[in-house]
Amino acid sequence: MSDEKTQLIEAFYNFDGDYDGFVSVEEFRGIIRDGLPMTEAEITEFFEAADPNNTGFIDYKAFAAMLYSVDES
Repeated sequence: MSDEKTQLIEAFYNFDGDYDGFVSVEEFRGIIRDGLPMTEAEITEFFEAADPNNTGFIDYKAFAAMLYSVDES
């Protein structure tokens, strides 16, 4: 497994506080507020893009896709 993929998996599980395989919007906000300078609007925009069905949760695949899209912009 590549170092990049390992880091991405570790990041996902850092966000997934209850280890259910999904990151809730609350888990996401909690981690972001502790470590990254994002506004509430930026958090909402990121999460809505990763959760187009508005379930309130994102899985690993959506999490990885969003991080890659942010990295490329």
